Amino acid sequence: MPNWCSNIIILDTEDKTEQEVCNTMKDIKALTDNKSEEIFDFSEETFDFNKIIPIPDEISDENKTGTFTDLEFVDILQSECINNIKLQDQLHDNTCPVENHTGFVDNNGINDWYLDMAKVHHDHSKYLIDKYGVSSAYEYRCSAWGTKWEGSELHVRRDGFNIIINFETAWSPPVPIYYKLCETIFKDYKSDFRFYEPGCEVLGHLYFDKEYVRLNDHIYYDDNGISDESFKELTDFWGVEPDAYTQDEKTGLWNYDPEYEY
Repeated sequence: MPNWCSNIIILDTEDKTEQEVCNTMKDIKALTDNKSEEIFDFSEETFDFNKIIPIPDEISDENKTGTFTDLEFVDILQSECINNIKLQDQLHDNTCPVENHTGFVDNNGINDWYLDMAKVHHDHSKYLIDKYGVSSAYEYRCSAWGTKWEGSELHVRRDGFNIIINFETAWSPPVPIYYKLCETIFKDYKSDFRFYEPGCEVLGHLYFDKEYVRLNDHIYYDDNGISDESFKELTDFWGVEPDAYTQDEKTGLWNYDPEYEY
């Protein structure tokens, strides 16, 4: 299981009409599979990043020719269960765009089938890399979305003059997704994007001023410790216990206390 990164996007709606806010809430909801009539406070298991930055059809998980990377394919070919006919069928379905391959139905020619499939897969991977820079849907998601899976545990609500969007992602924040949203359905809103993943010490704050996405370079993790601004972000915004960190008297930086007990 991955470490989970907590993400919050806050849209400032103070200068928007009720209808504009309503339309934006509907636009956000359209990025999920939620079918309820509620638009001002709803939750959904999945935040569908593919509706924001789509994976090209020929590299998506739905198109099995783009499922395995070269290294994954080599691992499968070398696995102990490679003589399993069911696995052989799976390999054919997932990697070979050539129909009615002779080795597929002739188990006596299975070594030739492996070699042919490896060449087909290598050639196809090269084609995908030349076109998209990656050869699998997994690699594309990591590159284009900034995280390996779609968002999860989505909760969207209206709070005063703000629209607040909470969700989780695997390992890292989906920074490219935020950029794309600021180019599309969020382009007329000032907004903040904050994220925090304690296991890998990921902490950050981006904001959009209706013109550019900018980085708050005072909020970050550093190997030597975190600044007062970052400490305040952890404790005031993310609710981390202040006693979990100690301040170095010489540098003024804060570091997590490994002996702290929650």
